[in-house]
Amino acid sequence: VDPDFADRNNIYVYHKTANGDYVLVNSQNNNGVITISIDELGEFVLLTDNDAWIDIVSYVCLGVLGLFVIGYAIYIIKNKQKTKKMKG
Repeated sequence: VDPDFADRNNIYVYHKTANGDYVLVNSQNNNGVITISIDELGEFVLLTDNDAWIDIVSYVCLGVLGLFVIGYAIYIIKNKQKTKKMKG
């Protein structure tokens, strides 16, 4: 058990079969304790990823989009004010 697994979003456990193929095994992550159910012993491989970067990228994109919308709204308002001054 590795405590680094506690903060991981996705953990994949593969079992190496007798013919050398790796088969995905159902697993659960309970605060870094990996639990699997399988009827045989053997070699297992754990792969993991952390999707926190997706959250960060989405927040940055929303922030940039928000700034663009605000900037565009300011541009339109100033442009309308110039047009009114020119007409009046």
